Amino acid sequence: MPMLQAVYHNVAVANATDEVIAMVRHHALSHREDGAAKMMEQLLRQA
Repeated sequence: MPMLQAVYHNVAVANATDEVIAMVRHHALSHREDGAAKMMEQLLRQA
């Protein structure tokens, strides 16, 4: 949790705990759908 709070582009996958989902800026698909990887690719394209 402290690491997620320390960064601007924090991401939680859809199957994360409710507490984690509530505190992040970006929401991704579940880990089974490679949600975190797809979100990182999207964020890198925007940079």
